Amino acid sequence: MADKDFRAIIRAELDTSKVQDQLKQLNQNKIKVSADTSSAVKNVNNFGDSLKRALNIGSYASITIQSIRLIRQAVREAIDTVQELDKSLTNLKIVTNQTNEQAKAAFNTYNAMAKELNSTTNDIITAATEWKRRKRQK
Repeated sequence: MADKDFRAIIRAELDTSKVQDQLKQLNQNKIKVSADTSSAVKNVNNFGDSLKRALNIGSYASITIQSIRLIRQAVREAIDTVQELDKSLTNLKIVTNQTNEQAKAAFNTYNAMAKELNSTTNDIITAATEWKRRKRQK
């Protein structure tokens, strides 16, 4: 050994128990955090599924309500059409002095004619009534 070299031998004992305890706590917290996040993911998925089911139920309810509205509208239009036809047929019977049987036969004829002309039965009956009324006035 040269004079310039200095050598020291130091013996030391390190107490790593505190560090090891801290590492254990960190690992436990990591597992706890992992468990908490997986639980949160499950909760979010459950919420998403519940929301999806609720929206599907809402969609079904909306479709049902819309269907009921359309049915009501169709029924109203059918009632209006029947009332208009009844009024037109009554006017035709008055103008022509027809019986119910004769008016029924005329209705069937006018209905077939309306289909051929791509028109409504009510329009054909109204036109026929008006034509017969004018013919009668001459």
